[in-house]
Amino acid sequence: MICEPDVITYNNMILGFCKKGDLDSARKVFCQMREKNDCLPNTVTYSILIDGYCKKGELEEAIKCMNEMEKQGCEPNLFTYTSLIHGFCKTGDLDRARRVLSRMRESKDCLPNTVTYTTLIDGYCKKGELEEAMKCMSEMEKQGCEPNQVTYSALIHGFCKMGEMENAQKLFDEMTGDPDLITYNTMIHGFCKTGDFDSARRVLSQMRKEGRVG
Repeated sequence: MICEPDVITYNNMILGFCKKGDLDSARKVFCQMREKNDCLPNTVTYSILIDGYCKKGELEEAIKCMNEMEKQGCEPNLFTYTSLIHGFCKTGDLDRARRVLSRMRESKDCLPNTVTYTTLIDGYCKKGELEEAMKCMSEMEKQGCEPNQVTYSALIHGFCKMGEMENAQKLFDEMTGDPDLITYNTMIHGFCKTGDFDSARRVLSQMRKEGRVG
C-alpha cells in the first residue's frame, strides 16, 4: 500500500520550514502541493505561509499570498488577519495594520478578538500614538471584546514611556486581575523618571502587599 502525503503532511512541512525561517523551502513545498489536484492548499496552509512571511518582515509577499488565497476560495481566518496586523505593527506601518483590521471587520465572517485588538494597541503604544491606542481600546470594548492584562500592560507601558503618569495610574487602577511584576516595575520606573518618588514608594508598598516582592 502506497502512502501519499495529504494536506496535514504538507502543512506540517511548510510550518517546519517557516519556523526555521526558510521561506524559500516553505514556498517550494507549497508549490508542489498546488501541483497535486487531489491535495490543494487550504486556509491553514495559506495562513501558515502568511505568518511565516510576516515574522520575517516580508509583508508584500504576505499580502500577495493572502490575495492568492482569496482567489482560490480560501477565506482568511482569525490567525491570518492577526498575523498580518502583527507584521505591520512590527514594522511600524500602523496605517496598513488598521486597514487589515477594517478589512477583517467588513468580512463579518471573522471578527477581531481581544488578541487582535491588543496587537494593534501595542503597535500604537510602541510608536507613541497613545490617542489612537485609546480609541482602539474603546472600539474594542464597543465590539464586546474585554481588554485583558496584556492590553492594559501595553497601554500602561506606553503612557509611562511618555511620562503621562496620571493616565498610566488610571489604567493601572482599572486593570482587571492582579498586575504582574513587569507592570509594577513599569509603574515604579515611570514615577521615578518623572521625579514622583512618593508614588513610586506607594506602588512598591502595594507590590509588597500583593506578595510580588520579598
